[in-house]
Amino acid sequence: MANVFTYNFMIDGSRNTIVNIHGDADGTGDDTDRVLVDMSSLNQPSPRIKVMKLAWGGGTGTRMRLRFGDEGGVHETFFETPDQTAGEMDWTVAGGLHNNNVLNPTGDILLTTVGFDDAADYLFLIIWLKKVRKTAGG
Repeated sequence: MANVFTYNFMIDGSRNTIVNIHGDADGTGDDTDRVLVDMSSLNQPSPRIKVMKLAWGGGTGTRMRLRFGDEGGVHETFFETPDQTAGEMDWTVAGGLHNNNVLNPTGDILLTTVGFDDAADYLFLIIWLKKVRKTAGG
């Protein structure tokens, strides 16, 4: 078995995506670079994204790291939970967190946990924009 994820896509549009993700530990241990959001399964997937806002909550002692996915496995960490168990980040004023430093981006968001035991759970709310290329005449 693996840790269980429940997804609630509030918006999965051509450009904007908002997802609420709840994870429950099942006692199998930590996740390492688990695909938390699979871009290929979304409406109008795009390898280039920018995270605008992030809210999180989790059990005491559980650390979570989010990374932008790379086809070659050279993933880029863009967020790691601080010591408090809940909080939020808003990068809209800065134009969002872009995955431009990833050489071969997949658009996926990966999760690594530390201290995710059978009593732990967590919650993420992620808001991001897909960078969609316009075609001629479109």
